[in-house]
Amino acid sequence: MKNTMYIGSTAPYGEDGVQLGSENYYNRAAREGLRFLDQIRKHYGDEPGLSYLDIKSNPHDFGTYLSIEYYYDDESEAHTRYALDIEGDVKGVLEYWDPAVMDPGPNEMEKAAKYWGIEDWDYDAV
Repeated sequence: MKNTMYIGSTAPYGEDGVQLGSENYYNRAAREGLRFLDQIRKHYGDEPGLSYLDIKSNPHDFGTYLSIEYYYDDESEAHTRYALDIEGDVKGVLEYWDPAVMDPGPNEMEKAAKYWGIEDWDYDAV
């Protein structure tokens, strides 16, 4: 059965991520989220089968915030193991930024802006 699991914010849990309500929040959090997805995949590998990690928009009283979400089939042992490994950070590699994981460049951010329907993207402002 299809399921989702909240993995966390757009930054490692031991870091101060972009805060909802801050200037250019959506653009900066999206950029941060793409970098964090790269870090997750670097240490835990690509998602198994048809499961996938993504950045999710979540409505809130104070605005829409972004988070990392895992979409998977909970009847698949491989999908469920991947989800639990990341969510619990069994390798201990998601608390802080990995310096080897680069900030996404303008091309990646432009693709993300199109994906999320952001028409007024300003890469230099993030």
